[in-house]
Amino acid sequence: MSLTDLNELDEKGYTSLISAVVAYLKNQKTEPLTATVSSISSEFGVPLKKLKLCTKHIVTILSETHEETAILTSLTEQGLNDDQAKTILKKLNASEDNAKEPLMLNKLVNIDWKFGTYISVTASSSQCEKFGSAFFQMKLSIENDGAVKHVPVEMNVSQFYNLLHELEKAKSCVESVSKT
Repeated sequence: MSLTDLNELDEKGYTSLISAVVAYLKNQKTEPLTATVSSISSEFGVPLKKLKLCTKHIVTILSETHEETAILTSLTEQGLNDDQAKTILKKLNASEDNAKEPLMLNKLVNIDWKFGTYISVTASSSQCEKFGSAFFQMKLSIENDGAVKHVPVEMNVSQFYNLLHELEKAKSCVESVSKT
């Protein structure tokens, strides 16, 4: 994925797109961002699909990276020039609460989970290896734009242990940061 398609925008179009992205990250309202992306696409003749992909990529970078140097590096590696990357940082820093709290795309409200085993007998050969094997199911309740949606997740035991290992690493990382 490359952000070089944003070079087709002039400064006004680029600035309004970045303002909409930062507002989205702050308010979690998708409608204004979608409307801005659509209007910029039609105004500058950039294909809507490309512009949406670039926008999603910027949102991902900004939500996963919190240090300015890492954001600049990620954006320039993806095809933005230094001025464009610095414009994004200026917009982020202008947002008053951004420096104090992390960006959240979705808020996890609840997790329901259970372990189980496959016990049904099927005639399908692709399902035979599942027979008698253990699984782990989760139902994640996620809040986005004020509405709660339920996302089902199912994994085998080794996938569950990998997830558990990653969660333990994240917990120790958070604990070490909070102690300093």
